[in-house]
Amino acid sequence: MMRGAGGWVILVLICTAAAFGQGRSAGMHGAYATLATGAEAPYYNPANLAFTRGRQTTLSLLGVSGWAADNAFGLEEYRRYNGAYLDQAAKEEILAAVAGEGLLARAGVTARPFSIAVGPAALSWQTRAVSRLSLAEELFHLLLEGNEVDKTYDFTPAAGRAMLLSDLAFSWGYSPPFTLRGIHSISLGINARYIIGSFYGQVERMQARALTGATLARAEGEATLRTAQGGRGWGLDLGMTAVVNPHLRFGLFSENLASGMSWNRESERIQADFTLHATNIDRILEEDLDLEEVVMHSDTTLAIPAFSLRLPRRLHFSGSYLQKRWSLSAEWSGGETGGGDWGGAEVALGGEFSPWRFLWLRGGAGHAEDLGWSSSLGFGLQMLGGRWDFAWQGVGSLHPGRVRGGLVATSLFLIL
Repeated sequence: MMRGAGGWVILVLICTAAAFGQGRSAGMHGAYATLATGAEAPYYNPANLAFTRGRQTTLSLLGVSGWAADNAFGLEEYRRYNGAYLDQAAKEEILAAVAGEGLLARAGVTARPFSIAVGPAALSWQTRAVSRLSLAEELFHLLLEGNEVDKTYDFTPAAGRAMLLSDLAFSWGYSPPFTLRGIHSISLGINARYIIGSFYGQVERMQARALTGATLARAEGEATLRTAQGGRGWGLDLGMTAVVNPHLRFGLFSENLASGMSWNRESERIQADFTLHATNIDRILEEDLDLEEVVMHSDTTLAIPAFSLRLPRRLHFSGSYLQKRWSLSAEWSGGETGGGDWGGAEVALGGEFSPWRFLWLRGGAGHAEDLGWSSSLGFGLQMLGGRWDFAWQGVGSLHPGRVRGGLVATSLFLIL
């Protein structure tokens, strides 16, 4: 029984898995906001659209990235423990990994089919699916060590959220006819986004407790979920970039500075609860009673009015130093959590180098409050007036067998 439980625990950790960036950005670990220009600028800082020469047209196509990560386990642990007998040392290793915070897992995918920029204006489309799950440490103690007599297990907190959103954005960049002392030029930018929601699900409340004695058992739990099958909304982003000189620039980008999202299609609230009353365990085992005979449970689904949410605000500070064949960048971001996004404060450093005109090599590293350190590698191939980018990020390690999560991203950028 413990063998199966251990396997399922690890499977949940790995499979409960948001996405991030184009291929070039991911290769530099997201430290890219002051470098993104043309059709890539709306995703990172629309103020950079003001750098476009005349009515130059650029396209960003087929951008896809996906990732899954947690704060405790990696593929190496999954391969080692899944389906295997767990000895005491293995159980202690698993429990040490979830000590304190329990399990925090996030995952998702972003698709950016197209973005087109003509001069300082751009139109872009993206679809994002994001999810987030947290499980209490006590759950792992019960599954791996079995029940301790006369001990009450509290499986709170447990939470989860998932969303599927698409948005169409119109972006504009503008350089005002003034500047500041010591600054070569300043540009401002805006994203105005129309958002289509396809799914929303959130665990609003979940509580569960269990107590076992020598001959008695008692358990109870309740959960409330809120879901919707569609909605509409809007978002507004603002950005600013300051060019100090041809090599040095800084940026500020406010994501979801103002927003609103109304989930108004098939919105429901699901309420479920169960109770296992103090019951003679020997009688259950001897008479082979069905679980439904000793557990009282109910679930109710109610139609609810449309509900509104505000998308999480995030603030990004960035800076970069550019040369003809290489660049270095840094970025800090922080703000509200929600919707499966990484949340909390993050810092990233990245760089790129071109040993030959057709090839760019990239790398970066970063730290997020909940997932710790991660690193990235990537490359770009310059060809026929365009560039194809690819990148890999690993949480905890770049080695595929040792990561606690990873990201793969690719995209195509064209200058017409």
